[in-house]
Amino acid sequence: MAAHTPFIPEILTEWLPAQRWFPVKGETVDLTVVGGTVLEDPAGDAGFEVHFLAVTSGKRTDVVSVPISYRSGPLDDAAAGLIGQVDHPELGARWAYDATHDADFVRLWVDFILSRRSTPDGRLAGVVVKAPAGQEPGTEQPVKVLQGEQSNTSVVYGSGPGSMIVKFFRVLAAGESPDVQISAELTAGGSTDTPDTFGWVTGTWQVPDGEPGQHVTGHVSVLRDFVEGSTDAWRTASAAASSAADFTAAARGLGRAVARIHQQLDGAFGSRTATEVEEKEFKDALAQRIRWAWEEAGDVVGPLDGEVERIIREIQAVEGIPPLQRIHADLHLGQVLQAPDGAWLIIDFEGEPLRPTAERSVPDVTVRDVVGMVRSLEYAAASRGAAPLGSPDAAATEQWSDAARGAFLEGYAEEIGAPVDTAGPLFRALWLDKALYEVVYEIRNRPDWVEMPARDVRRALGAQSGADATKAADMNTPKNTGPDKGAGQTNLVAKAAKTVAGTAKGRSGQGHQRRRGGRGQGPRGGLRPDRGAAGRGRHRRPHARPCRAVRPAAGVGGRVPPAPRGAGRPPRQRRRRHRPDAAPSRAVRRGRHRVRPYGAPARAQRHLGRRPRGGEPGPRPRLPARGDVRGRPDHRRRPVPVPADTRRDRHAPDR
Repeated sequence: MAAHTPFIPEILTEWLPAQRWFPVKGETVDLTVVGGTVLEDPAGDAGFEVHFLAVTSGKRTDVVSVPISYRSGPLDDAAAGLIGQVDHPELGARWAYDATHDADFVRLWVDFILSRRSTPDGRLAGVVVKAPAGQEPGTEQPVKVLQGEQSNTSVVYGSGPGSMIVKFFRVLAAGESPDVQISAELTAGGSTDTPDTFGWVTGTWQVPDGEPGQHVTGHVSVLRDFVEGSTDAWRTASAAASSAADFTAAARGLGRAVARIHQQLDGAFGSRTATEVEEKEFKDALAQRIRWAWEEAGDVVGPLDGEVERIIREIQAVEGIPPLQRIHADLHLGQVLQAPDGAWLIIDFEGEPLRPTAERSVPDVTVRDVVGMVRSLEYAAASRGAAPLGSPDAAATEQWSDAARGAFLEGYAEEIGAPVDTAGPLFRALWLDKALYEVVYEIRNRPDWVEMPARDVRRALGAQSGADATKAADMNTPKNTGPDKGAGQTNLVAKAAKTVAGTAKGRSGQGHQRRRGGRGQGPRGGLRPDRGAAGRGRHRRPHARPCRAVRPAAGVGGRVPPAPRGAGRPPRQRRRRHRPDAAPSRAVRRGRHRVRPYGAPARAQRHLGRRPRGGEPGPRPRLPARGDVRGRPDHRRRPVPVPADTRRDRHAPDR
């Protein structure tokens, strides 16, 4: 069949926003074609096209990859990938499918990579770094699309030993993908601690809003070994914690695997001593990130501002940080597979998904990965469920957590040849940074879980200076967390978590909730209510974020979460009577205002998003469309965005 001209069906404008991997949720978007090509079906039964589309929403522009398969009739077992029926200008009436669900397209794609082919227009090119054993180009294999992944689409090619997995990147970035670059170097170095990378596809597209002819190149897809029968480490660890099974041997092996990966990355990319400027950027970024998270999480954790500042002063006083090198940068149990033989395999070297691609390759300290895995093990222990302090269940949780955490650190130290200084200011600051981020995430997404990281932070901050930050479960409750005089007997920290949880329930279908209560008093440094706001769930500066001049620039190891659009403190609102039967105002009907559900605490407005798969936090949610009128009209406030969905379905904030 002769090659045809790529065609962009209008139905994509409806289909794309409904996809889990689409980078913009709940907002009006503009689609612009910035590249694409045609792949010829050897059998002549289908039309295969690959499109690169620029998605513009506000000031943000992303480039997405959309492969499309055109069929004369419906495909069996591909209903999940159906886009719709279209009239193709050359092919005629066709059924359009997401081509990753078309087995013939996936087979052609794998053959394209293994044969090192390229399209006549040069917009796609296949690269091979290692030939897979037992796989020959043109060999037909069964195909299965994996479910549950948000940011990419992964398809298993083949079955049993020798099967492979092809990952289609959905949101493209110019330059080298850290995931492809790092995994390819580890494969070339003979690493057995990560699945082999066989090859990939690079694509070329026009720079959005660039001059005509200004093109960039980036990775579109990657082909790797598929470990049949493997399970992710989060499931393995959480199952062991739930049954109180011994996990120390497995945790020790996991520590050794992480240490070997760090050694292999050092050998592949090298390491170096940080310059004075880099060291200052590292410490400043870490300090500002902790302050950012504390501004958000402090009301829930409790009045421990002095302890937070003490840890910040300690890290800023450090002279000399460990050598900088490439690290995983997003390590936790969900990024590790356990093979059927019990071996641990580290996967997914993309780095933090919300950071620009260029910043994900910045060298960092290896202890950041260690802290990430420590916190992940603590989360796995806590997945047993909440238990009263001092109860047998709480003691069992602490015992399992201590044993698994200690075994992991021992295994890492044995392999690396040096102990991990868990009592030092660097480890403590990174631990606090990670734990506070988890509190912020839980407030916004899963308020029922917020007490888990908040409790650990309270105990860690209440410990004596120099105590092991990883043993948060063993630390005593801070002495200064009790309410001040006049606050009553109510635990205001618990009340904050309860208030946020009540907001989530109201948002999920319980309708409007009337505000109750009057003027509130709270502990200094804890809940800081405005005049009469505590009883109504509104607290001082609920939307505060560092402005652009305050937020730290991306430096060495600086992982400062971006402030959501629309952040900032809105002006004080005049109370209005609740009128549930009142029609929305003309301004709201025209979509000129975004409002929040009546009675929702202002601090919790942005907390809702799609619930992640696992037990640990994921990244921040995105913002919805303007004109969301599910709450009462409010013309005196600046429009406040309410989250609609999360961009990536992951366990941990830095998963």
